[in-house]
Amino acid sequence: MEIDLTTQVAEAANVDRNLVSHVIPMFEDGYTVPFIARHRKEITGDVEPTVLHRLKEKINDRKMLIDKIEKSMELFNKSGLLTDELSQQLMRCKTAEDIKLLTDPLKPKGPRTLAGKAKAANLEPIALDILYSYKFVDISSRASAEAKKAFQSKSALEDAVRHIIADIFAKDVDIIQKAEELCSRYPATLITSQKLKRNKQAPGKSSSYPQPMLIDTDGENNINNNNKDFIDGDDDECSLNGQNSSMNPNNNNNNHKPKDDLITFKNYLNISRSVSSILAHQVLAINRASERGVITVKVNLSAQVQQQCRTFVFQKYLSTVNRGHWDYVMQAFDDAWKRLIDPHLVRSIRLCNTVGSTPPVISLR
Repeated sequence: MEIDLTTQVAEAANVDRNLVSHVIPMFEDGYTVPFIARHRKEITGDVEPTVLHRLKEKINDRKMLIDKIEKSMELFNKSGLLTDELSQQLMRCKTAEDIKLLTDPLKPKGPRTLAGKAKAANLEPIALDILYSYKFVDISSRASAEAKKAFQSKSALEDAVRHIIADIFAKDVDIIQKAEELCSRYPATLITSQKLKRNKQAPGKSSSYPQPMLIDTDGENNINNNNKDFIDGDDDECSLNGQNSSMNPNNNNNNHKPKDDLITFKNYLNISRSVSSILAHQVLAINRASERGVITVKVNLSAQVQQQCRTFVFQKYLSTVNRGHWDYVMQAFDDAWKRLIDPHLVRSIRLCNTVGSTPPVISLR
């Protein structure tokens, strides 16, 4: 099944498919943006050069994405893991992050991961016995000489086995689906904080358009829950309908000044909002403010999600776990949640919030 480049580019750039079908062959024939804009107006409908530049960028992006999809299909086909469902899911991927989210759980984990190192020391049978045998397992006495050489203390051995159990939880489809269901029921909170120190952007270089929602896990958590201006953000300069919108492709993004940005993005400084209530144009504005270094962005999951997932894991696994290992196994879940499951869910939420925030459709006149 071939991936239609024209459709992919049209959807990515939110541009009329007919326009894309005319432009792709011209770029492939080596025509430049200025030439097409000046001498092929009857074909392009006299669209602005900025639109053509964006199309050229999206064409290159989609070609790289299609290449990644095809290579992933080839890899999983060789390993016997490629199914019709996986093929269809890969075909629907819109970004490299989509592909990563889909394929990472299917790739064999090497010894570079914490679980991989523990498995390489032959500790996986001990982890499986703890989870499924209902027996109390003395990890130190069960560990092989090879494992004791790799992990030279009792606590190090226990941590290594715990990492394997955490890896099992992170790959458990039932747990992930339950967590995703709970994320829908209890929406995450998006938090922005004004950066005190602005990042410098290279002169003459602008970011691709549009960007995914950026997450800064180390950003300051300076929250103002009473920022009512954010609700009425439609009059912000970044609104899709704003006459002076910074998202307008006709604007020159290289001329913005830090003080101007603070005014432009005033409605998005130090706010805390449920992701379910954020509108598409507001996502675009937040993304742009983050790109320009005005704010940092964090996504915090509801505490209910982890709590109810914890109960779910307890009910699913603890019937086969010896009581003496209950605390140990639940510590493994807490570790899995912090290192693996929570970041996965945040990435998924970030992708979902980016999907609906595309620019207005540009079509042939």
